[in-house]
Amino acid sequence: MISPSLLFLVALLFVMGYIAGRRGDGSIQRAWVRFKKQVAEFLPRMVLVIIGTGFLLQIIPSELISENLGRGAGLKPILIGGLAGMLVPAGPAVAFTTAATLAGAGASEGALVAFITAWCIFAIHRILIYETSLAGPKFLLIRCTVALPIPFIAGTVAHYLS
Repeated sequence: MISPSLLFLVALLFVMGYIAGRRGDGSIQRAWVRFKKQVAEFLPRMVLVIIGTGFLLQIIPSELISENLGRGAGLKPILIGGLAGMLVPAGPAVAFTTAATLAGAGASEGALVAFITAWCIFAIHRILIYETSLAGPKFLLIRCTVALPIPFIAGTVAHYLS
């Protein structure tokens, strides 16, 4: 089934394509060239990420995931999800595919919200590559201290709303 958000994005794509085509300045052709270049660059990565994440379920038994990250495990999944999200050294393709895989194996909504929120705020690769060198250790310490409870609060709220 196609989600409403995907339908909205496809409709928006067609509207913007129509507007670009009407301008007659070659922008639609440049957009098409860029589209093909990005598909050629990202499609192999996405295939590998999806296959790799599928292996995750084969390595980690779904019983272990549902037992430790499932709704029946109380608030422990939120702690595990939040900590795991902080340590994922990858981009959104890996983070969201991993979350979808965990959801399919029985992880609770609270664990998934904590995982994705922690990844968004504390992705270790961004902290090491950008924040430490660009913002400095003092700013990083302040930002991380202030933001630390956010994934766990978000996961707890999701736990009680679901």
